[in-house]
Amino acid sequence: MAQIFISYSRKDEPAVSGLSEAFDELGHSVWFDHELSGGQDWWDQILTNICACDIFVFVLSPNSLNSTACKREYVYAGELHKRILPILVAEGVSPNLLPGILSQIQFVDYRSPDHMAALKLAKALNSLPDALPLPDPLPDPPKIPVSYLSSLTQKIEADSLNFEEQSSILFDLKRALEANDTKQDAMTLLRKFRVRRDLLATIGDEIDQLVGKLGSNPKTTAKAATSKSSSKTSQPNQHSKNAYSASSYQSSGTVASGNTSQGKPPDYTLQAVLLFLFGMPFSFLPSCLAVPAVVFSLQTQSKYKQGDIEGAFKAAKHSKNFCIAALALLIIMLCLVILYVLMIAIASASM
Repeated sequence: MAQIFISYSRKDEPAVSGLSEAFDELGHSVWFDHELSGGQDWWDQILTNICACDIFVFVLSPNSLNSTACKREYVYAGELHKRILPILVAEGVSPNLLPGILSQIQFVDYRSPDHMAALKLAKALNSLPDALPLPDPLPDPPKIPVSYLSSLTQKIEADSLNFEEQSSILFDLKRALEANDTKQDAMTLLRKFRVRRDLLATIGDEIDQLVGKLGSNPKTTAKAATSKSSSKTSQPNQHSKNAYSASSYQSSGTVASGNTSQGKPPDYTLQAVLLFLFGMPFSFLPSCLAVPAVVFSLQTQSKYKQGDIEGAFKAAKHSKNFCIAALALLIIMLCLVILYVLMIAIASASM
């Protein structure tokens, strides 16, 4: 009796279950990760069973050939000098395009699991060469495969995200929504992303439109998820600190929708430019104060377009303050000029 390890893609689990039963009927012991859920412990257990197996069975299908985990498993099995038996279970696999280590081994066609296929399977097992001892020292174990959705989860849970980072995350989530195998997980991450407290307005609006097209309300879902999370613990952790409901955004300075209770920030560009022009004939001082007013006014428009509502209002406030200072100084200078003219007129009249 041989200890058989089956490497496969989760999408091929129905075929693998039948294959496992066939091995059982032939008197072999089978192990595959149908009860494991992921993580480092999951990966360590897989590598341990690869190391302990007598025969490494690779389930050939388009899904397994595109799986990073499956690739690392059969490469590791080859480095351990394991006997590898590829078994074809699905259409769409070209023998001419198999990766190096698999292309050198005759595979068993098990696409039709009938009596003849079972005989071929038994014959292939009996025809395998003798097992080789494990190499000494053992090769370094492959790293745990991490999907790009896992990396996105870490990014979404970051303490802070700027506009470029938020845009990049949204782009990756859109791509994940287009694939059937990642669509559901991507939708979960999208809702989680939507309830970030620092989510910018343009990003929030785009998420609302995107999820709305898919027939779900991200704000309602996010609010429910946040309420459920807050009921589990009264001590806020880093995740719950970022997980505010969509409605709570709209009462804060940084919002996640295009419309805020503050409205659009005021634009002081015209006032700043006029103060600059009118200040030039009297003194350079009012014009000097008008320059930063123009700069902050332009920043107001830029930040608002990027969705940084809080930053836009702060820039507008700075622009307003410089405009007031420039206007006050201009009035003072104008009064001094008028006073000077009056003094000259009085002096001329007395002569």
